[in-house]
Amino acid sequence: MTTTRPSTPDLPPVPGKRYFTISEVSELTGLTPELLHQWELASAPPGLAAQARPRRHYQHHEVLLVRRMRNALLASRPATTPAPATANGRLGASSLRAELASILAWLDI
Repeated sequence: MTTTRPSTPDLPPVPGKRYFTISEVSELTGLTPELLHQWELASAPPGLAAQARPRRHYQHHEVLLVRRMRNALLASRPATTPAPATANGRLGASSLRAELASILAWLDI
């Protein structure tokens, strides 16, 4: 089994398997499952949209995409702004959509 090297030193390598549960993605990205679910509900890219099944599974490339989005979000925030995994309160759907759209535009996806 191959692994993908982390894009930041604080994240573990992504195992070379095809499907990941939301709790595994949470561990691999440093984001809470609740925040991942908010991203899904905020009309994230088609690959990250909430699935009709009760259990959400992410594919390997989607885990890498979430990590890129996390890194872009952290890079665009001032050092005094809390990280997404620890931010208090919930963002409104429109502000979350706008933030995700700006991240995706920055990533050129």
